[in-house]
Amino acid sequence: MQGRLNPDAIIPTLCAFPNDFGNLGGGYFIIGQDCDEHGQPKFPPVGLAQRDLDRIRRELPAHCHSIQPNDFPILSVEHIEERH
Repeated sequence: MQGRLNPDAIIPTLCAFPNDFGNLGGGYFIIGQDCDEHGQPKFPPVGLAQRDLDRIRRELPAHCHSIQPNDFPILSVEHIEERH
C-alpha cells in the first residue's frame, strides 16, 4: 500500500475478518504486510512511510464507520525490521 487506503479493498476486508485471536473481543487488521499465495506473511514487511501514518490513522476509522455495525478500531503502529 503506497500510503493510501483503498476503500474498495479495505471495507470488504474489514467486514470479512472480524476474527478474535486470544478471545480478546476483536481481531487484527494489519496494513503494510504482504502475503504469499497461501496467505502466509512475506518478510521483510513492506511497511508504511512515516509521512503517511497520521493520515492513515484519520482515514481508517472513517472507513470503519461506513460499515454496519460500525467498527471502532484501536490503532497501533508497530515497528518490525525498522519499518512501520
